[in-house]
Amino acid sequence: MKANLLSLVPSTLLTVLVAATAALRFYDATDFPPKLPPISLRDWSFWLFTATLVVALVDFGLRWWIGNLEAAEKERARATEVERIERETERVKRETERVKRQDRQNLALYAYIANPTEINRQRLEAICHEIEQTDLD
Repeated sequence: MKANLLSLVPSTLLTVLVAATAALRFYDATDFPPKLPPISLRDWSFWLFTATLVVALVDFGLRWWIGNLEAAEKERARATEVERIERETERVKRETERVKRQDRQNLALYAYIANPTEINRQRLEAICHEIEQTDLD
């Protein structure tokens, strides 16, 4: 689940709006600046409100960060799978080419065995030489 900023805003925004509404409802100009250390119940309430707001914002940041980590991990896994498929495809391609060369050699050998002429011998030698060169590369 990729957590982009807009997907996280509704729940965080709701929390912040509820906290802000409570703050506007219960606190007035006499509560500012906040007293430290808190003395009255109203001071404690204000500091708890501030802590709640900070926790909501931290939660917002952590959810976004964790969502991005999960998305990055999924992207890495997908890239690894693509690389694995490409390697497998390359291996199959090499194996197919090897089988084709072997088939050409077998056909040339059968042709030489069936009709041992100089031309068939030269074809067989040429194919064997080509296979040796390919194996060296």
